[in-house]
Amino acid sequence: MIRVFNQDFIKENVFTLSNEVNPIFFLGTEDIAKQKEIEKLKTILSELKDKESTLVPELELKERLLHKICKDEAKRIKDFLRTNRENKYSYYDTPKYKDKCDSLKDENFQQKILNESELLHLKNSIDSPLMDPIPKISLSLNNLETIRTNVEKKIRDTITSALISRLTNDAELNSWVWKGLGLLKSSNATTCPFCEHPIDSDFIEKLEGHFDDQYNRYIAEIDVLIKEIQNYHRILTIKLPSKNDFYSEFSDDYEYNKKLLEQDLEKLSDYLIIIIKILEEKKKSPFKNNLIIPEQPVHNTIKEIDTINGLIERHNLKTQNFLEIVETNSQIVEESFIAEKMEDYITLNTEITKLRLC
Repeated sequence: MIRVFNQDFIKENVFTLSNEVNPIFFLGTEDIAKQKEIEKLKTILSELKDKESTLVPELELKERLLHKICKDEAKRIKDFLRTNRENKYSYYDTPKYKDKCDSLKDENFQQKILNESELLHLKNSIDSPLMDPIPKISLSLNNLETIRTNVEKKIRDTITSALISRLTNDAELNSWVWKGLGLLKSSNATTCPFCEHPIDSDFIEKLEGHFDDQYNRYIAEIDVLIKEIQNYHRILTIKLPSKNDFYSEFSDDYEYNKKLLEQDLEKLSDYLIIIIKILEEKKKSPFKNNLIIPEQPVHNTIKEIDTINGLIERHNLKTQNFLEIVETNSQIVEESFIAEKMEDYITLNTEITKLRLC
């Protein structure tokens, strides 16, 4: 069958300016329904194109926003966790960030968010260099009460030898004469080196009755007790580690407890010095028992040492498991950063999926 078209129809549908040939349909009476269906479909197509022109920019905007969040947060994590030691965060990028988001989105991610103080604490831990282990502090105060008991007993004791009242009533004179008698006996002198008068043997015998073996034993026992206390006093002079020996996350707590310990050790040191002075006084006046020992000062020395040793133990454990602890702390920080933006990540992904389905 031959069809004839006029010139205008040919220009509009065959030889078009866009070089596209429009479809040409031959419809009979029986094809009217199809024509109406075509017109309806054209209307629907037009509406869909209008809708697409609106949805596509919105979809592209959401995708750009999601990409920017992932890119910025990946860089934030990389910058925060990158250290002088090469680690996996040195190459942290957007795909890794998205993978981590997807692995955490079904968890209770809100609980993973850290505050600024916690982040700084972990950051210091991650950045710290590998440090040497620190020896624990060792100190026993078990003998302190025994020393007090022995000193109390000693200062209550008195000498019951043939006393010379003038010496008994003058502690300084008694001490001076006792030392002088020792010098005379050791040099076998017959004249007094002080006044150069002859020494009366009866007077020497009288002095020896005053400073008899009981007296000398008593003074010797006090000297032994003083030496014991002096040794114990030296034990209290503990060499404590420096704050800089600790990892930064432990150093402030250590410094605080170190000051408390030093204060209590100083109290105990002063207490022992007072006891030594009391014993020295007793040596001068062994015939009297009017000296009083002060109460032991209130202190928490052992508790403070236990606290410091706990910090030392944690420090040493980090040294022992350094890389593992740094990796764990880094992951905690990474998950905190991701949790902060998780709601935005989930919301944008949901909106993007809906837009793609439209």
